[in-house]
Amino acid sequence: MSLLFVSFLLIEIFGFVKPDADHHDQIARENIVLPAPLVPGLYVFGDSQVDTSLSTNLNTLMTATYMPYGIDFTIGATGRFSNGAVITDFIGHDLQLPTTLTYGAYKSLDEVVTSGFSYASASAGILHKTGLELGENWSMGKQIAMFNKTVHENLRRHINNTELPKYLSECIFLVFIGASDYETNYLQVYSNTSTKYANEEFGSLLAMKLAYQLKALYELGARRIVVFEIGPTAVIRHH
Repeated sequence: MSLLFVSFLLIEIFGFVKPDADHHDQIARENIVLPAPLVPGLYVFGDSQVDTSLSTNLNTLMTATYMPYGIDFTIGATGRFSNGAVITDFIGHDLQLPTTLTYGAYKSLDEVVTSGFSYASASAGILHKTGLELGENWSMGKQIAMFNKTVHENLRRHINNTELPKYLSECIFLVFIGASDYETNYLQVYSNTSTKYANEEFGSLLAMKLAYQLKALYELGARRIVVFEIGPTAVIRHH
């Protein structure tokens, strides 16, 4: 995806009214009929830029459940690394879907009928080791494993085998990953990754790993996959 296209996408999305986290609960209370979703589900993979978690039980320094996070959000700090909604909230709102649920917020998913999950995890990267100096996270590989579990243990309970491929092919899969592989891995002095790979080699490694991971998503039924570029990276070196 080109930078120009991403910029256009951001402008288009942020032109819509900011969705409140309790917006759909309010509609339900007022018995107002929601418009039909444009797609059956939204599945999110990524790092802190799209992490919406409140309850993941991860032992990590990367948390956003305190002020000023959520300062412009109706219900305050929710675990989003933002003053309010994150880009996937806006995309879901545009698709007329309920707020995407965080996978780790549920102890059991057996009875959950879902229009999508967010598996995004702060400090997570394409590489498994990325961000571990800051504590636990769900790497991209782990996120795909959780989606695999969602397909086999959740979706198959509610969608029959003949309809499931069609459902998955019509869902949107957002992938917002890769920045942490630089910010909390390659560019940090506590990591030895930069001594193993030159800049171009490391970029090629990430591209190869991500291609493999996207193939795994494809094999699980994903067809509409949107991969965001890595934006400009600010690095704080820890000595």
